[in-house]
Amino acid sequence: MTNNKQQTAVEWFLIECGKYGDTAQIPDKVIDEAKEMEIAGKEMSYSDGYKEGYKRSLEMVEWYIKNYIRGIEDHIVDTNKMVGGGNNG
Repeated sequence: MTNNKQQTAVEWFLIECGKYGDTAQIPDKVIDEAKEMEIAGKEMSYSDGYKEGYKRSLEMVEWYIKNYIRGIEDHIVDTNKMVGGGNNG
């Protein structure tokens, strides 16, 4: 399938259908509605992809913070052992 980047899937489909018969029987209203549906699908795909990327970024930040805190806790435990337990109260 060769599809020009400027050409919508609906336009491509109409051209392909024209190779096998007359597309004049398809009402313009139906074609316009199909184009609107295609645009809505692209917008949803972009939105879903953006949302998924944002969610993944938050997961990575959460993972980093947990590992960083764990590293600090380990360092505190090691330091307390070095100075005699840390319970000098």
